[in-house]
Amino acid sequence: MLPELRSSKSVAVFSLQINETQLADGKKMNSESQTLQGIDWRLQCFYHKDQNAMEVALVMAKPLADFYMMEMSHSLVLDGGQGKTVLVEEKQPEVMSLSNSIAVGHVELPEETFNGNGNLTLEYSIRVYRMKKIDFQNSSKIADATVSLDDGAILHLSKAVLSIHSPVLERLLVSPCFEEKPFVALPGIQMAPLLVVLYHVYGMEIRLDSKSLSPKRLIHTLDLPTELLRVSMEVAHRLQIAVSLRRFEVFLEALPAAERILYFDVADRFEMVAVVHRIIEDSGKEEIRRLFEQFDDSISYNSMHMMLHHLIEIL
Repeated sequence: MLPELRSSKSVAVFSLQINETQLADGKKMNSESQTLQGIDWRLQCFYHKDQNAMEVALVMAKPLADFYMMEMSHSLVLDGGQGKTVLVEEKQPEVMSLSNSIAVGHVELPEETFNGNGNLTLEYSIRVYRMKKIDFQNSSKIADATVSLDDGAILHLSKAVLSIHSPVLERLLVSPCFEEKPFVALPGIQMAPLLVVLYHVYGMEIRLDSKSLSPKRLIHTLDLPTELLRVSMEVAHRLQIAVSLRRFEVFLEALPAAERILYFDVADRFEMVAVVHRIIEDSGKEEIRRLFEQFDDSISYNSMHMMLHHLIEIL
């Protein structure tokens, strides 16, 4: 999935001091910010009293323009005044992809952690990499899931990344069958549309070669042929990959009205409300009539309601 060759890398240690009063307040706790890859990052912690556990997130000041991966390890130390006790220590780095804010940990606290005395120190050591390229067809140390497609293609992907973005794939990846053999078959899905969706997941822009779509090339949604665009949206919807559907929605919203209306059926079916609303608002009586004639049996109740309301306004 990813080459071993990496561009610049940065390492930071985030330390968060926590006392019992802060946990009782139920507010988010933030570490001091540090600069990684030219971006300010900070660790954010939220305590769940009912679970006696802390959710930890890495938050950055601005969106990421490129694809980043991170390796992280953490420790939780209690200083009770009589010496320090290591409660949790995870030295084996976990590897994950980064979006604008990502949950990086779920730290369970031992019962009676404080006993009315002492402070916790939560420390995360994080190494961030900016990747030069992605190659889904070659295995790497963080490609721990193999996906087989309808056209015979085999892709090597990250189980963590797939699980984060697709509840459908998450269910497959935690099944006993996958535990026996890290292999998932996706019947009815071919490589080209899945690559489009995967590049959305990994935050990459993609450019389409006029003859073929390669897992090593970059493509851009604007360059996708209409049929591939439609099939890619079908794949994103089938796998419930929200980040990809949102990218498609933004793309359709930006199209000229004459082109946007051609995607009414998929926008309606995938509940892209903003796109449907713009199509209807830009349509006159004749366009509405043609939409009724073409998609009468499949138009959703909400879209039908918007159409009727629009017709009443313009008549």
